[in-house]
Amino acid sequence: MSGLTITNATTGDGTGSRFDNNREDTVKSGEVGLRGKLQTGSVSHAIVASASTYQIKEKGAYRGGSSFAVTNQLNNPQQYSIPTISYAAGDMNNPLTVSRNQLDSFAIGDTMGFANDRFLITIGARHQTIETRSFSYITGALDADNSYKQSHVSPVAGFVWKMKDNLSLYANYIESLSKGPTAPRDGTVSNPGQVFDPYVSKQKEVGMKYDTGRIGGAIAYFTTDKPSGIIEGGVYKIGGEDHHQGLELSVYGKATRDLKILGGITLLDAEQRKTENGINDGNKVIGVPDRQANLGLEWRVPNVQGLSLDTQIVATGSSYADGANKLKVDGWTRLDLGARYMTEVNGKVLTLRANIDNVTDRDYWASVGGNGGSSGYLAAGTPRTIIVSASMDF
Repeated sequence: MSGLTITNATTGDGTGSRFDNNREDTVKSGEVGLRGKLQTGSVSHAIVASASTYQIKEKGAYRGGSSFAVTNQLNNPQQYSIPTISYAAGDMNNPLTVSRNQLDSFAIGDTMGFANDRFLITIGARHQTIETRSFSYITGALDADNSYKQSHVSPVAGFVWKMKDNLSLYANYIESLSKGPTAPRDGTVSNPGQVFDPYVSKQKEVGMKYDTGRIGGAIAYFTTDKPSGIIEGGVYKIGGEDHHQGLELSVYGKATRDLKILGGITLLDAEQRKTENGINDGNKVIGVPDRQANLGLEWRVPNVQGLSLDTQIVATGSSYADGANKLKVDGWTRLDLGARYMTEVNGKVLTLRANIDNVTDRDYWASVGGNGGSSGYLAAGTPRTIIVSASMDF
C-alpha cells in the first residue's frame, strides 16, 4: 500500500510511504439456543437460553519503507520508484500466528406477561468470556503482557406496555462486552501493538411502536456510552469516552396491495468526552455521521406473475476523520436497483435475481476511522456493481 500525507494543502506537496501487509484470518463460530413458554398462575413466561462461541486466528507479517517527499501528488499524481524496505516484522512468505481470540457467551432471559400480556417485563443476563493471546511476529512466542482472559456478566432489562392492540410503549437497558483495541502501528505512538483489556458499552432506549398489520412504524430515543482510546504524551491508552445519543424513526409495510415499503432515518449526536487535557471534549466522534437514512421499495408488477422490482436509496451525512474535527468527510447518497422473478420448473421453485448496486457509480467514502476510530483512515465505497444469481428449492 502507498500512503500519502499532505504537508501543503495549497500546492498538494507532501510525503509518501510504503507499507506491505500479509494477513490471513481463520474464523470459527457456532450458536445453539432453546425457547419455551409456560404459565405460573396469571403470569406468562417466554424463556430463552443460548450459548455461542466465536474464534479467530490471525496470521500476519508486515514491512515498510521510509517516507519520501512528493510534489503536487494530491492534485497531479505521478509515478515514483518503490521505496526500499527500512523496517519489517515477520516473514511475508510464511506469516506466523500473531493472535488468537475467543469469545464465549451463555445467556438466559425471561419475558413475563401480566394482565393478559398487556404488560411485558424482560429480565436476563449474559455471561461473556473473552480470551486474547498475542504472539511475536518474528518468533511466534507468546506475548504474555498483551494476553488476557476476562469475563463479565451483562444484564438486560426491558419493559413493554401495550396501550392498544396496535400501539406499544417500550424501554430497555443492555450492556455488551467488546474486545479491547490495539494501539496503532502507524508510527504515531510509542506503544504500537499493545492490546488493551475488554471494555463494556451501555445502552438505554425508550420508544413507541405502531403496527396495524398492513403498515407500521416506530420512533425511539437511545443513548450509548463506551470507553475510547486517546493518545497522551505519545502513548496510546484507554481513557476517553464516546457518548452517543440519537433519535430513530422507521416505517414499514404495504403502501398499496402491490407496493411494499421499508425505510427510516437516524439522527445522531456523538461527542467525545474525557479527552487528553479536554482539548477535544464536545467534538464529534471520529467516523460517526450526524444522520443516516434509507428507503426501500418493492413493487410486485401487476399481470406478470412472479416478477418484482425493487429499489433502495441509502444516504449518509458528513463525518470527521480526526478528533480535532478539522478533517471533514462529505456525506453521500447511493441508489441500488433490482429485480426478482420466481417461477416453477418441474415442480420446483426457481428464483432469478439481478441487482445493480450504486447505479450512478457514485464515488464516496463508505467509512471513516480505522484502528477503532483512532486514526483518519478512509475506506472507498463499492463502485457500480452488477450481480445476477439463481436459486432453486428442492
